[in-house]
Amino acid sequence: ITITFGTGQISGICVKDQICVGSACSQGGFISSLDETSQPFAAFTFDGVLGLALPSMAQSSEFSMMSRMQAGSSLRQALFSVFLSDSSEETSEVTFGAVKQEHM
Repeated sequence: ITITFGTGQISGICVKDQICVGSACSQGGFISSLDETSQPFAAFTFDGVLGLALPSMAQSSEFSMMSRMQAGSSLRQALFSVFLSDSSEETSEVTFGAVKQEHM
């Protein structure tokens, strides 16, 4: 399977496994990378695609991690939030199932 991401592409195989983010786990599918374009992927370590898209945008429900975790009651809420720090005094982070009010 080949997926296009903005300026690049990734090719790989569909894999099923137990996927955990902290203590929230679900059985599901993801794309394990076999080949990717140098741009933009050479700029960071990259080994696959884990779907965080809205269910209507996912290849199927099997590839929507948020849908699977919501159905399995692994998360308090069916959402994830991203905090991007603009200084070296704070760490950027992704939070699953909640929004951290201290970052608002």
